[in-house]
Amino acid sequence: MNNKAFTAQLKTNTAGKEYQVTISTVPPLEAGNVQANISLKSSSTNMPVINITAWANVQAPVVVNPPQITLPAGPLAAKQTAAVTIQNNGTNMLKLTDPSFDIKGVEVQLAESSPGKMFTATLTFPEGFEAPLNTPVAFSVKSSHPRYPVIKVPVMQMPRPVAPLPPTAPHAAVNPPAPVAPTAKATQ
Repeated sequence: MNNKAFTAQLKTNTAGKEYQVTISTVPPLEAGNVQANISLKSSSTNMPVINITAWANVQAPVVVNPPQITLPAGPLAAKQTAAVTIQNNGTNMLKLTDPSFDIKGVEVQLAESSPGKMFTATLTFPEGFEAPLNTPVAFSVKSSHPRYPVIKVPVMQMPRPVAPLPPTAPHAAVNPPAPVAPTAKATQ
């Protein structure tokens, strides 16, 4: 076995003919995909080694979607609303309190659609909102989960488009053409 997140037990059902392998996980497991390769030696000449791959897809205990809010360039022309869903995948009930935003003027409402399991935070950005340059801003809420005492969702605002420069007069040529001498008219 190449991963301590798994254990394997071999049980003989029928001696020399039938066996059972029981694979278990060893908590705590990190969120994401976890995999192990298990090798069993066999007396069979056709298959001297039996390889088994075990994997687990572990959900994060708390999932925030979207993990970041992106706003159009400011200042906002009209009021804009964004929603953040917070899902509890754990066995214990989750309690969220004190939703807030780093800048005054942004309305934050928190609703619990499934008690202790599913929450929706609604953020309303006022007309004229513009995030300060080079200063991170975020929605945050306190959580009863020991690994996530505060859940933060950063808010990014697209940079203001740069206005094109006004057209300028064409530049003088580096090597202007040589002047042409006037030609004399022949008179008769």
